[in-house]
Amino acid sequence: MRALLDSSAIIFSFEYPNSNSRLVFDLVQEGKLSGVVSEKALAEVKRVFSLRKNERFLFLLEKIIRKNFEVVPRSEIGREIKYWRGKIKEKDLEHLATAKNRKVKYIIALDRDFEKFAEYHTPKKFVEKALKIRGFETEY
Repeated sequence: MRALLDSSAIIFSFEYPNSNSRLVFDLVQEGKLSGVVSEKALAEVKRVFSLRKNERFLFLLEKIIRKNFEVVPRSEIGREIKYWRGKIKEKDLEHLATAKNRKVKYIIALDRDFEKFAEYHTPKKFVEKALKIRGFETEY
């Protein structure tokens, strides 16, 4: 099973160890779930943590993500970006284009802008409905 994690899910997985986002992130690390992220999501995660953490943390974070996730470069999703532009907010376009390009069945995020797409699941919904695991009470 393949899932695209939006930057929000990755950030929550580190900010809240007892969260559904962390459950998903851990399953990717354990090889039980195939994780995909857009190049933009990786940059967003690094930007957010650059304000809160040190360089060593950022280095290790990027290493963990690159080792366990397929990081899809912008150069590979140009056609999808053109097609989906205007159908979702610009800030989410690259994430959607990445999911469509890689034919990912699940977009794991906390972003209502994805609600009109069948692939969208909050971390809680994904954990409970797709993985059939009892998750944490929170959506994230």
